[in-house]
Amino acid sequence: MVQTFVSKLIRDFDIKSCMSKYTKLVLDILNTNEIKSTNQILKELENKTRKVINWHNIYRVLMDLNYENKVERLEAKAGFFWKKKS
Repeated sequence: MVQTFVSKLIRDFDIKSCMSKYTKLVLDILNTNEIKSTNQILKELENKTRKVINWHNIYRVLMDLNYENKVERLEAKAGFFWKKKS
């Protein structure tokens, strides 16, 4: 039981540290004038990092930024769009 709790803590820590490095990159990609889809952001991140990035991880980063009022989430029938708040 204790080992399960510790392994969960370690796993959660790794996810958060990984997400924090993408947070800065996402904020660099977004700007206040242009609206971008989640897929556009993902492609730009993959080009910058030269790594394959999971779509759900980026969506989670964007939702965290939305919760912190750093980005604005715009919904459409075609998907999710994002814009940096001024």
